[in-house]
Amino acid sequence: MLFAFLGEPTEAFISLLKIKNKDAQTIFDTIVQELKSKNIDVTKIRFTGFDGASVFSGEFNGVAAKFRQIYSDSTLFIHCRGHILQLCLLSACEDIPEIQESLLTLKSLFNFINRSSIRLSRFNDIQALLNHPQLKLVQPGDTRWLSYFRCITAVIRCYEPLLLTLAHIMNERSEASPDAFGLLSILQDESTTFTLFSLEPILEALSILSKWIQTKNGDFYQLEQLMLGTLLRLEELKDINVDEYKQIFENIDKQKTLLPGNLNRKTRSTTNKINLEELFNDKIIKFIDKIISNITARFESKVLKFLNCFLIFDLAEVTNEEQYAVQKINIIKQQYSNDFNDDLLNEWKVFRKYLFTQKQQKTSPNLTQRQQCIDLVKNGMLKEIYPQL
Repeated sequence: MLFAFLGEPTEAFISLLKIKNKDAQTIFDTIVQELKSKNIDVTKIRFTGFDGASVFSGEFNGVAAKFRQIYSDSTLFIHCRGHILQLCLLSACEDIPEIQESLLTLKSLFNFINRSSIRLSRFNDIQALLNHPQLKLVQPGDTRWLSYFRCITAVIRCYEPLLLTLAHIMNERSEASPDAFGLLSILQDESTTFTLFSLEPILEALSILSKWIQTKNGDFYQLEQLMLGTLLRLEELKDINVDEYKQIFENIDKQKTLLPGNLNRKTRSTTNKINLEELFNDKIIKFIDKIISNITARFESKVLKFLNCFLIFDLAEVTNEEQYAVQKINIIKQQYSNDFNDDLLNEWKVFRKYLFTQKQQKTSPNLTQRQQCIDLVKNGMLKEIYPQL
């Protein structure tokens, strides 16, 4: 098995990333060249990981398929977990217009304020007059869907300065006044406010999962545990009585008094009176349910189940039972039939005792499964005694 961090990419690799409509063969050739430039033996690669674009994941002509066809037909493709999470969220909001419209409002708000130095200056001045922390709006992006969490958080933290900024621009009767009036009306709408405020704790839970997926120090056991924790948190957020939602209702009541009375009347004249609890039950819970079902469906895969076979090297899992992990060793051997022979199982029966002794001595109790595997790979003596393992 080969674990490699490529370090600084070459100019050829950087230039590849800038080319649009790249074909799979060009990408494959460039990746192989990049790997070889790092003295990596590409014939030993047994996993490839990309996003789900067909140019990478295509069963017959994708980059992953070319690794199988040219180097080893047992090479497995791993769909990037971060990309899968993004797809889960995009799919979840497709059938809920209220969620989509609220997120589009965030884009419009950022563009309206930040693409004019005058309006941005006005926004900063009002924050200063209110003795409000100088906060910046965050641009949301679909390619990094969880940027919406940071975007929503920024908007919520400076809701009052934003409303006052839009109100001032609206009253100036300039070319920007109609846009300011439209955005102010939307932000004053209770359904929009409630939706945005409700999305924050949901996206916060998913943002934590997303950040962990991107860390170098995780392993698949931890991923399963964090996924379980995330799903439980999402289930908790389906209860309108949790503390987060109580705070949201308080913020909505406070928001009604943020503007002078005449401005409130002017913008609220177009606001539909709605039942927020009904909105929560019909839209927010539906959104959460779709996220949960998408994550459950998309994160379960044969590849992940296969990768979990490597938990047998985790000292925390090792037992002194004679048949411990024999089944999983056979699964690995079956997947990589051209790489191993029957000596693999014989090596394991002895190596299991070595691992169990290490566990009893507690030589490295705080290491992750990933770090334990890396240490085993680096141990030259072990490589000589157990060459297949």
